[in-house]
Amino acid sequence: VARAPTSEMEDMLAGMLGNLGSGGGGEAFWDNPMLSNIAFHPSKVEPAHLGATSGPVRDGTFDVSGGDKVSYRLYLPSDISSVKVVVYFFHGNAEVCTAMDDVADMLHGHGAALLSIDYRGYSWGTGQPSLTKLCADTEQCFLASRKVLADAGCGGAKRV
Repeated sequence: VARAPTSEMEDMLAGMLGNLGSGGGGEAFWDNPMLSNIAFHPSKVEPAHLGATSGPVRDGTFDVSGGDKVSYRLYLPSDISSVKVVVYFFHGNAEVCTAMDDVADMLHGHGAALLSIDYRGYSWGTGQPSLTKLCADTEQCFLASRKVLADAGCGGAKRV
């Protein structure tokens, strides 16, 4: 089988991808430890309100694929009946779900609760953060959050 001629750039790129362990496949590239170590900097934090069923702050975990858990913190205003919307916050890499007190206070003043969600392996979550699992984890957390919000008394609020 004759191979079509390639440019030097294509050969160099193929060599780099091979060196990264991807063999040219996209998913393996994104989950390569070298790239993950650049993309993620997990921080561990202990939950202060794990399993709380009352109060303005509630910590927990959502189950995601592979048996891992993603940690979250739900911030509620003192008057739960005032909640018109729940803001989902999938934070940036330099933060954890417990570091949103100021944001939550500001949102509470506008009739919103805050559900702050980590990546895998952050705070009290388990597993390793993964670029290829971010979207699936987000969907699984969103679906599981319905029960958390209903149990907190704000299941009928809009979600953004």
